[in-house]
Amino acid sequence: MTYVERMDMEQLETMLVTEIAIVLGDDPRGLVSALHALHAVDGAFRSDPRRRKPDPPPPPLPRDPFRYAGHEYRGAFAVKSGELVLGDPIYTHAWRDEPATETTRYNALVPARDGTWHCYVELAEDRRDPVMSMLVVHESIARKPDAARAEAITSAKLWVDSGQVAALDAAIRDDAAFDDAIHLGADVNGITGGRGCFHPSGGGDGSYPLWVHTTGGAADLIVIDFAGESRDLLIDARKRLLRR
Repeated sequence: MTYVERMDMEQLETMLVTEIAIVLGDDPRGLVSALHALHAVDGAFRSDPRRRKPDPPPPPLPRDPFRYAGHEYRGAFAVKSGELVLGDPIYTHAWRDEPATETTRYNALVPARDGTWHCYVELAEDRRDPVMSMLVVHESIARKPDAARAEAITSAKLWVDSGQVAALDAAIRDDAAFDDAIHLGADVNGITGGRGCFHPSGGGDGSYPLWVHTTGGAADLIVIDFAGESRDLLIDARKRLLRR
């Protein structure tokens, strides 16, 4: 087993098997030992485990219809509810909503144009550096987004604690199937069931400004700026300073 698989197995044994043992009136350690013994011949605990098949290569990126300079296209998704929810995927659920008066909050619910949205990430000049931002733009202005981006205003900062951000059609944010797609990675290139996109936040965890451009009261361009306050980058910088 890989390290991650061993950690998952240990968590399963610590939590789930312990609860089962309590219900059965059994000793948790004895139940774990019995499970290991059951899988000692052909299962995960055999003395000479079979080698894992290599992981399949990631799917190719979709064709970029607009070719923005310095950006990488992640794909398109649909909005049908007239609203986008933006934030760390673990904070996009309705029960995480906070008053719009909060300048730094778990998520932001933004009135948005229905239709097709396109998702891009802005690349750093040195491609080895973290991405600079995530851009989502409505089809109505996707061919010429520069003016809208220049006119976008900041509306909030978003807390990020899982190292990624999402832009989702608000209609799906409490749907269990889409929740699984976000948390279990059942997606293609960060496009979640054709109804949203997400991407690792460039600097890891921290708080990141949200910029929104609206037309007629509905958003048609949104930028999440990863050059915000990154706890991960600050921690890394402190470590480098301490090593001097």
